[in-house]
Amino acid sequence: MKRINFQCFKAEMEIGRFETIDVRKEFGNVLFANATTLEQDELARRIFHSKSDGIEIAEQEIEAIRKVFQAAGIRYSVVKAIEENARDFETVK
Repeated sequence: MKRINFQCFKAEMEIGRFETIDVRKEFGNVLFANATTLEQDELARRIFHSKSDGIEIAEQEIEAIRKVFQAAGIRYSVVKAIEENARDFETVK
């Protein structure tokens, strides 16, 4: 499992210029508009409504976001930033 904080998301906006921005609304809406499964729809809503501690996200969900964003024409630096912002997260059992 990973955790991504979409409220404090770091991405390269221009060559060599990184910004930390709140992408919850934009990412949630892009994923929602392009969702082809119930799981993608639910993931879009989790991202949109996420808080400052981020959300737990599985590797297959990260891959689904990447595929949807690439198909939607989202630029590579933003797609790449999804994995760069993913942090390992151990759930307490």
